[in-house]
Amino acid sequence: MSRVMVLALSEASPELVQQFCDAGVMPNLSRLMKRGLSGHTRYSIPYLLTPQMWATILTGRRAGSHGVFDYWQRQDGGKFLEVHGSDVKGPKLWDVLASNDLPSGWVNVPMTYPPPKIPGFTLSGQDAPGAHPSISHPRELFQELTSSLGRYHHKDIFPGGQGKATYGELLPHETVWQKSLLEQLVHRDDWRFLFAYNSGSAFAQHYFWKDMEEKGSVTEKVAEKTFAAADVLIGSLMKALEPTDTLFVISECGAGPIKAGVRLQNWLEQNGFLARTEGRKGPSATARLLTSIRTNAQRYLPRSLFFYANAMPFKQWVLRRIAHDHIDWSRTRAYHRGKGEGNIYINLAGREQHGIVRPEEYEPLRDELITALRKLTDPETGESAVIDVHRREALFGDQGVEMAPDLVIEWRDARYMPAETLSADQEIFSERVREFMTWPTSGSHRPEGLFVAAGPNIRPGKLEKPVELVDLAPTWLHALGCPVPASMNGSPRVDLFQQVHNPAADPAELIAQT
Repeated sequence: MSRVMVLALSEASPELVQQFCDAGVMPNLSRLMKRGLSGHTRYSIPYLLTPQMWATILTGRRAGSHGVFDYWQRQDGGKFLEVHGSDVKGPKLWDVLASNDLPSGWVNVPMTYPPPKIPGFTLSGQDAPGAHPSISHPRELFQELTSSLGRYHHKDIFPGGQGKATYGELLPHETVWQKSLLEQLVHRDDWRFLFAYNSGSAFAQHYFWKDMEEKGSVTEKVAEKTFAAADVLIGSLMKALEPTDTLFVISECGAGPIKAGVRLQNWLEQNGFLARTEGRKGPSATARLLTSIRTNAQRYLPRSLFFYANAMPFKQWVLRRIAHDHIDWSRTRAYHRGKGEGNIYINLAGREQHGIVRPEEYEPLRDELITALRKLTDPETGESAVIDVHRREALFGDQGVEMAPDLVIEWRDARYMPAETLSADQEIFSERVREFMTWPTSGSHRPEGLFVAAGPNIRPGKLEKPVELVDLAPTWLHALGCPVPASMNGSPRVDLFQQVHNPAADPAELIAQT
């Protein structure tokens, strides 16, 4: 009986992975790449946001079909709410597998909360509020794991109050903990498809990319140690596989160095699209207080209470107050919101809570914004930081885009990201310091991610054409011999497979030969 296992190393840069493989840091993945098939994944939309990319992976559908556009997404009436797996429209991969009588297991995968009640098991990922039996299906699995492993580590690896050196030590440590978790789960007999997600690689690149160039620094090797720990995890999974099994190691996107953070709200204000309340000098006392409460809660609140704190409506109220601080909606025509990598919303009358832009002004305003944003220039380089500005329907189609941002900025070389902090500093370009962090982000996303596959029916060699994220779910269904439902926009990449059994590519055999 053949099985398929997928391990996602979040945002792992193919170039960085190759560098570590060549240096002997990732020997297990290196063997997979040499004996199996290696190449890239790709998200062709210049909007590399975790919820949208993962909704695409989990459904085999494009964003206009699955309806997820941001971490915090606009709802009817103009309010923004945090997205969860329940917001993803249409059947998910686990639904298709269940309809084909194939049980599946899901471990820490984004956009899986609340956990689907499926044949198999689920431990919800980052969209879950925190460690609690309710993130698990069946619920008793959570108790079973905590009995053997101790406290369940959920979101421990997420940024939040640690010093830089301490956080650098945490990343590989948490990957080692996940190895222990998966070593228990992989030996269960209630899965034919197993999907696990590791976020350490993403955070190592975001927060320690620049450190790789600072020879002799305490944090120089954080990324290397984190990827080395991930490689040990890969080796452990390889040992657990049978000769008939197929292993995929992927990332949803890649990573690279960031050039600067961009304060989009300040740019909108300086160009007459957004207005602040009169006399505004920096964040309001209320915003400073609420930001302090959030930061200290993230830093000092016991992990056992995270679930309850994140599940409370108070959190959403706090975030709305901070995001809307000092904005004069009666004079604001456009604004930036969410964690989007360049999302601009029109304050449209009849749609937004305090909308002032009349419907007949909508298109002319978008034209005006596009023209102005294309001239947004990095003062350090003297060149435009923007490649293009896309209307939402051009990226996502005409249907199902009601909650999408009205415009999406495509940044030059993907080396810019919007700043997240409130600041009285009116400079547009600056170091990008994310919420809860005490040092700047030095890595940003790239459209091409990692793709490695090995198994008896996987052809060896190099993949010439990247695998689009929308094609991953159909490809895994093809590997399991399941038909691809019409609900999926993607298609299986049949060029990955061969008809003749290839024992040299069996993941388990690669371990046995060493």
